[in-house]
Amino acid sequence: HRLEFGIVGAPCGEIQRKVNEINAALYPAKTAYIDADHASDDEALNPDYSCFTSITDKITYRSLQTFKTLDRFDHQIYLNDHDMVLINGNHFNSSAQIVVCHPGKLESLRRKLNRIDNVALILLAAGVTETPNFLKLHLGRSFAHIPIGNWDDQKFIQSFFRSQISPPPLKGLVLAGGKSSRMGNDKTV
Repeated sequence: HRLEFGIVGAPCGEIQRKVNEINAALYPAKTAYIDADHASDDEALNPDYSCFTSITDKITYRSLQTFKTLDRFDHQIYLNDHDMVLINGNHFNSSAQIVVCHPGKLESLRRKLNRIDNVALILLAAGVTETPNFLKLHLGRSFAHIPIGNWDDQKFIQSFFRSQISPPPLKGLVLAGGKSSRMGNDKTV
């Protein structure tokens, strides 16, 4: 998708809850959520399909819950109809990442550094007061330009996502139509 963010570094259940909060706050923006099926009881949640679309990789098959009926052509381009796609970055790669520094998942985050190559936002969960040194070293010079906030600061997170899905600045405009003085008839017909 042209605007996708993988949320990596938090327990999967907490990522699901955060995605639901983000979707509720950004309504009526159309968001999709991509996740894997969670077999362990501590991570499994009853899905809250507050997203316009939720895609769950069931490992042996895929499940797509949507409010729209898809034909075989729609399926290929379906996510282009969305404003943003959020991904559980613990399971899948993404073009941009939101890194969560969670006290119970720091070692897991360290093992996933190969997936972290375009960080858009760093969020510190309760119990973490600063970005871990291993992440700072991995990000190098780009670390200085990455916004950092708290995992529980809903206003900060909403503001970040609103700025991402706002329309891009207009760079050019092509005007067509109007009355043709040379040919004598309206160009819009």
